[in-house]
Amino acid sequence: MLKYILIPLTVVLTANAETSVELDIQSSIEMAQKYSPLLKIEEVNIEQLEYDKRKALGMALPQVSTEYTINNFKTKPSYGGFSLNSDYERTVGVTVSQALFTFGAVGNAVKAADAATVMAELKQKLTQREVIYLTKVSYYSVLLAEEQLKIAQGSLKNAQDNLNILQNYFSSGRPPRGDVIRLQTDVALRKPQLEEAKSNLEQAKAQLKVVLGLKDDRNVVLKESFKTTFNKIDFNDLSNTLLNKELQVQALEQQIEFNDRLRKAQRGKMLPSIGAFFSYSSSERSNKEIFDTDSTINSSVVGISVNWEIWNGGQNRAEYKKAIAEKTKAQIQLQKTKDDLYIQLKQTIQSFNTLQKNIKSDMEAVKLAQQSFRLSQNRFKAGKTSITELNSTEQLLTQSKATLALHKYQINQSYAVIQKLVQSAFGGKQ
Repeated sequence: MLKYILIPLTVVLTANAETSVELDIQSSIEMAQKYSPLLKIEEVNIEQLEYDKRKALGMALPQVSTEYTINNFKTKPSYGGFSLNSDYERTVGVTVSQALFTFGAVGNAVKAADAATVMAELKQKLTQREVIYLTKVSYYSVLLAEEQLKIAQGSLKNAQDNLNILQNYFSSGRPPRGDVIRLQTDVALRKPQLEEAKSNLEQAKAQLKVVLGLKDDRNVVLKESFKTTFNKIDFNDLSNTLLNKELQVQALEQQIEFNDRLRKAQRGKMLPSIGAFFSYSSSERSNKEIFDTDSTINSSVVGISVNWEIWNGGQNRAEYKKAIAEKTKAQIQLQKTKDDLYIQLKQTIQSFNTLQKNIKSDMEAVKLAQQSFRLSQNRFKAGKTSITELNSTEQLLTQSKATLALHKYQINQSYAVIQKLVQSAFGGKQ
């Protein structure tokens, strides 16, 4: 009979193991990066810009073209009074041209394409940092929800224990009806709080699974807990790194470079372009059928061309002015971004340092609140204190635990923001 019980139990345990996944922060980050649609889009953008770069480079390389034509002369052509006695002409030609000097139109277009590619690569790295940050915040949100659930469970248990103490104290008699109702109310109020905490945990896990690309039926089990001790962070050192080395600043500097190269390329389009060309053609003529040949004429030409689009309705000048405006806009955006990042880093570090101090006080507050509640419970068992004092100490304990849990989430989230802003200062650590 025992073997019939163990076999289904083994199947259930195996199924549970297959649907659960244990996660630490590093493995979560790796899963998120592998799944992230945002990073995949950035990879495609870089690939597209590489093609644009190849297109721009192509303008600086020799251009080769060929042409094949068939003519049926309705009026026979004449040259200097001499008439060609041909009804049909078949011509094949090859032309090779090379831009020699374009006043920077071609060279700056290639350099603009280079800057655009570098910008895209920096943007990909910034997106990678954002994915790391979102993964950490989602992970921390689950940790916070788990702690809040434990707090709600503990609070309900305390309320039930208080009710049991009252009933046991009057086990040989009838307890005061008012006191019983108050304690029963405490128990009733904590039950929906527990259900809400369970719901919040499920929502936090669902969000984490979306970030990691896990199916909804997978259960996530977190292996790490909140960090509560951190190294000291110096704002002055990090602010210098932020304003001089970080990706956000580098990306905007590349944006300025791109717009400047685009401006120069547009200016070059308003000036003449000088090029060399070689052309070879072979014509077969006939006065009979279209594919007969009565005579063949071959020719080759080498020359220099000067092309100057003097007026095109103001299009080139408008593009040139637009490029100047875009460069100015990027310069303003760079300064604004530096200011915003500076303030964000300063405020985050101030908050982080404050939370470091508060967490030590929070831990001490929880320890003292636990002692106070246990003392109050013991006094209540002996009939030496009131329900009001008992409830007050229990509420203080619950609030102290909730505050500690929230502050642990906030300090880890703040540390993640600092790492995102100045990751190079942490040796590239995630």
